[in-house]
Amino acid sequence: MKIDARLRLTALAAFLAALFAMPARADFAGGYISAALQGDISAFAGAVDSVEAAADSSESSFRLAGKIRDRFLDRTESFDVDAPPFLQDLFTVYRDYWTSVLLGNMTADEGEQSLRADVAALLVRYEVPQEPNDTTDVFDRMSREIDRLGYHHIGGVTRPYFELMLWSNQDTTEYEVDLTDGTQSATVVFLTDFASMGWAHFATFGRAYSGGWATREALFCLKDDYDLDSEKFKISYLKHESRHFADYSIFPNLQQIDLEYRGKLTELIYADESLMNVLKHFRGAGSPNPEAPHAYANWAVARDLSAKLFGAPLDAGDERWDTLDPEAIHAAARELLDESTAQLVAAGAETTEGVIPGSD
Repeated sequence: MKIDARLRLTALAAFLAALFAMPARADFAGGYISAALQGDISAFAGAVDSVEAAADSSESSFRLAGKIRDRFLDRTESFDVDAPPFLQDLFTVYRDYWTSVLLGNMTADEGEQSLRADVAALLVRYEVPQEPNDTTDVFDRMSREIDRLGYHHIGGVTRPYFELMLWSNQDTTEYEVDLTDGTQSATVVFLTDFASMGWAHFATFGRAYSGGWATREALFCLKDDYDLDSEKFKISYLKHESRHFADYSIFPNLQQIDLEYRGKLTELIYADESLMNVLKHFRGAGSPNPEAPHAYANWAVARDLSAKLFGAPLDAGDERWDTLDPEAIHAAARELLDESTAQLVAAGAETTEGVIPGSD
């Protein structure tokens, strides 16, 4: 089964996206995840030598510099992939591609052309059948071979790069999820036994990646990432993704920034013990950069909450955030979600792509 990431790869909740310059040694470890998830680690790779040589580098920065050297510069890291040989080699092809574009050695367009050529060569090497008049795209042929081997995957693009998530097992559970505007039936497909976790997982050494996503047919969840009794699953995953699922029906053309904005507000409406941590994450992981929809939605949520709660422009470091009454946060988030719904309906529920600046 192939899932195209362009459909809606959503729950990249750790998607940090502050713009950065050449990192100072003191900021090296703290800024890396943000840079990696924007798809450019060249500044950090260029600073590895100075971080490793400096006596005042922090332990975390020194460790990170070593990881960057092993994975991206010296390419000495080994990967233990429990999968058929074709998939092991396919993962190598994608790792080479991700490394080149993350380091800035290739542009996105150059990387795509290189990836297509390498995948095509791999299909030839493994003698994957092709009909004489078959004009099928190379990625579709790759997808058929993955299916034949009994694996599932995400293809397409998770901005800004081509994605490859591979897993071998999945099972399905049906849920009824209470939302602010009714109950949403949700089919959750739990995924296990991954051979590849995707480019964000690769870029961040497993610290930030998608724990789940929604298509128009079902919700997909990386089961090993969740305690199913926790708010992380029940609220930040299940209610968030079910909001997307409901919105696909109400607003069929709605794009990712508005979808994420509404999902994140839903988290704030329902979260209790996790509420302040969720809010802190949204404040710290935001950026007014529409090329990073999750970060943009985080920023828009924090901006609008600041206006609603403080009557002031966003200041993510304002100490008042830490002393807010949870009920005030719940109420403000509910108001913002209701306002979003009214604005989208007024814009034309069947046709609108979004009302948040940058959505289109």
